[in-house]
Amino acid sequence: MKILKTMLPIFALIISFGLAYGHGGEKHDSTDTKEQAVSDSVPDTLSLILDSIYAKIQNEFLVLEPIFEKGCFDCHTTRTNYPWYYMLPIIKGMIDHDVEEAKEHLDMSDGFPFGGHGKPADDLVAVREELEEGEMPPFNYRFMHWSANPSDSERDSVFAWVDRGLASLAEIGVHPTEENDSENETKSSVIYACPMHPEITGNKGDNCSICNMSLEIKEAADDSDDHSDHDD
Repeated sequence: MKILKTMLPIFALIISFGLAYGHGGEKHDSTDTKEQAVSDSVPDTLSLILDSIYAKIQNEFLVLEPIFEKGCFDCHTTRTNYPWYYMLPIIKGMIDHDVEEAKEHLDMSDGFPFGGHGKPADDLVAVREELEEGEMPPFNYRFMHWSANPSDSERDSVFAWVDRGLASLAEIGVHPTEENDSENETKSSVIYACPMHPEITGNKGDNCSICNMSLEIKEAADDSDDHSDHDD
């Protein structure tokens, strides 16, 4: 009995150590978990911001929907209001083809961002260009639907909506594809050279390695000049 009483504290101590290392003696450092959580939250945050911008553009689109409904929805949504002559064999095939092709380019059925093969920023630019060029709606559609042609005030409202949408997207670095291509093309065609030593070229902000003067913009040499030099 005395031996049992003597061993009880020892057993209790052993059990307490076993509970303390119940996770196999692993050290749980929360640093990696926190860093992973932060890195995972970055794209999630950008996605939430983008979704909020899309929602804002969509809410404004709903206000302008009557303008688009009378000039765009027959071809660019699943809510096509077919005319009486749609059932004529040849006309039916033409209309079906035009509607399907239009929706492949831009589908407004579910609001903004629009469906189709374009990016949201590109779609906004396309709407503006079509309206500026008088192609929204197309002439052959306006010929049979005179009321579809937007008024000047309606055009201005759509232009303002497009500009606000593009500005909001630009704030988080989302730009139309054509704009990005144009910027890249401009950058690639600009050459900076030293005014005293034109053979020294570089980028904007660089200095000449000989005289330390700031490099200035120099027109790119024509390919014809390069070829003529080789010919000589």
